[in-house]
Amino acid sequence: MIFVNRTLIDLVTDFNRYSAHKIVIADPALGCRTFVGQYPLHAAQLFAQDVGAYLGQPVTVTADRIVIGAGGQIEV
Repeated sequence: MIFVNRTLIDLVTDFNRYSAHKIVIADPALGCRTFVGQYPLHAAQLFAQDVGAYLGQPVTVTADRIVIGAGGQIEV
């Protein structure tokens, strides 16, 4: 997936469409941040870890989800 100036919420929606391991945005304020990049669709965890590192946010990986940030959760 190649993206230019797309919001985190849009990117997470795309990744979640193709991955069984769903990404959740824990802090609603993060959803409007925009990104530029390129990732394989099967690399949801790598994408989330890179986003977390860039934003200085924790990333938690469980058996069924990947959570970016801390706080209330946005299920996408």
